Amino acid sequence: MMILITMAKVELMRLRQLKTAYIIPLVLSTMDIGPNKLHESLKLPYLCPGVYILMQKAVVINTCHIV
Repeated sequence: MMILITMAKVELMRLRQLKTAYIIPLVLSTMDIGPNKLHESLKLPYLCPGVYILMQKAVVINTCHIV
């Protein structure tokens, strides 16, 4: 798993010509169940404080289907 993450990081840095990149594996649910350290991990790359809520909304919207 770590090898794939490292390969993805190297490829991202090469494509975007970045000096550094952060790869944060995420598992989101609609019930606010997630890793305990997720909020700390999202602070590391200096993301917007509300990014977790936006990602959670995207999960809800992508799992809804009109029947």
